[in-house]
Amino acid sequence: MVRPGLKAVAAVLGSVALAGVVAPPAANASEPSVQVEVCNDTGRRMGVAIDGRNQHGQWTKMDSYGSVWAGGCALMGGWWWSIGHSVQIFYKPDASSQQPATTWCHLETSLRDGSTKTCRIR
Repeated sequence: MVRPGLKAVAAVLGSVALAGVVAPPAANASEPSVQVEVCNDTGRRMGVAIDGRNQHGQWTKMDSYGSVWAGGCALMGGWWWSIGHSVQIFYKPDASSQQPATTWCHLETSLRDGSTKTCRIR
């Protein structure tokens, strides 16, 4: 039988474990940075990749395309981008070998470190 004190400890530890699963990973950044969510206004499903200045001040590019459904939005998770700079978004029809279209999205200095910036492709 579990004593009431242990039940309370178990509940707290379960909550802490759940918070670790639900919370986004820390950027471990040298510079204030955000994640980018891409919303797709093109009318068809698109593969999306981003390049720009990362949380360590280095120019980098996503090494693969993530999918964004038509009319939907997707977080390009695991990638952090430096606030106060612009990122370039590459997009093309999913699984297409055609050259991607591009657009730019500015990450304003007013953004909170660790937050998410929504950018749109049209």
